[in-house]
Amino acid sequence: MLSGPKPESVITVNRRQYVILSEAGRGGSSKVFKVLNQDMEVLAIKRVKVPASSHFRTTLGSYANEIALLKQLRGSPSIIQLLDAEVQYECGTIKMVMEYGDTDLAKILLRKKSRSIDDHFTRGHWLQMLKAVHTIHEAKIIHGDLKPANFLVVRGELKLIDFGIAKAITSDDTTKVFREAQVGTPNYMSPEALDGSDSETDLHSARYRVGRASDIWSLGCILYQMLCGRAPFAHIKNTLQKLNCIQDPKYEISYRHVTDPVALQVLHGCLQRDPQNRMSIPDLMEHPFVCLSHDRNVRRANGSMKSASISEEDLLAVTMDFLDIVKREAVPRCSLLSTVIDDSDLAHGSNIVKALIPCLLKRLGKLSSSATPAPTVTGKSNYQNQSWKGGATPTTSVVTPSGAHTVLRGAGMAQNIR
Repeated sequence: MLSGPKPESVITVNRRQYVILSEAGRGGSSKVFKVLNQDMEVLAIKRVKVPASSHFRTTLGSYANEIALLKQLRGSPSIIQLLDAEVQYECGTIKMVMEYGDTDLAKILLRKKSRSIDDHFTRGHWLQMLKAVHTIHEAKIIHGDLKPANFLVVRGELKLIDFGIAKAITSDDTTKVFREAQVGTPNYMSPEALDGSDSETDLHSARYRVGRASDIWSLGCILYQMLCGRAPFAHIKNTLQKLNCIQDPKYEISYRHVTDPVALQVLHGCLQRDPQNRMSIPDLMEHPFVCLSHDRNVRRANGSMKSASISEEDLLAVTMDFLDIVKREAVPRCSLLSTVIDDSDLAHGSNIVKALIPCLLKRLGKLSSSATPAPTVTGKSNYQNQSWKGGATPTTSVVTPSGAHTVLRGAGMAQNIR
């Protein structure tokens, strides 16, 4: 008789069982498990055991706050999705079922630290971060702890995580919230998050005023790290000195490693010590630093498409090349007695592709050297003049000599429309 999984290999949330595949991470009183649900989906479960102490209710409250905010943000593609949650107050345990991500931006930047980061990587990930923060700000939520480790890669896209200290704006002042203590990660904390001068009565009740602009500062620190290899104040090892430098307007941030003037504009717009002087998320999303990367992609695509037509003779030649390669690479190695394709058959695919590439390049070289006129652009892309607002993928319509319309999408992908 087959027995079920051992208790220690299973975690239960609201009577649903998940098989633990591995421990994905831990920190303080929490652990994150990589799990498999009954539909064979790989997910993550964050389990927190709050020890009995004077801060028991406060800690439980912060996790309850995170659950409430994630429920509010359900359906937002740039935010980690909470699928289920259970709070057991009697034993101080919280369990949260969420999407699983293989890595985060902090680990990616650490791996890339020894070599220069690709320009398209920086701009693409920057736009994804802007979209995520724009989503929460539109929902009147301030994250308060933006840093590379809180941007998780889920199916190739960055998603914002960890809303443990996030705050919803509930007062009439829709731009700021108060915190009872300094919270956040020092290298990415804004000056106002460190300033307790807004106390209402005495020093023992100091409250820290933060707003959407505080998240903008943190984003600027992350972009600085992507461009320069470290956060702007990470080189200051003494914590007290670091916090003083963040607040001190006389301490100048060094930008000598930033060679792109457009990127420098963005950094200056984010890292203003006066929150009122910082750029807004909509302004950042429309800035040339984001938009120009898409303009360059379209120009590159237009330049590479010298001709979008191919004659029947050339098409037949490429087809015959392909059939010859399949006959040479696959047929002699495959069993003709079996109609089942196994892994050994699929392994020949790479050989076929490798052999086909030179043939395609030869044919394409013939096409590009022909005197066929280049395509003409009949319409403007919807992000020219920095007007793209970060929504759907920009498109440009092109007319080819054969009369077909080609729509360029993003970085040179094309789709023919008759």
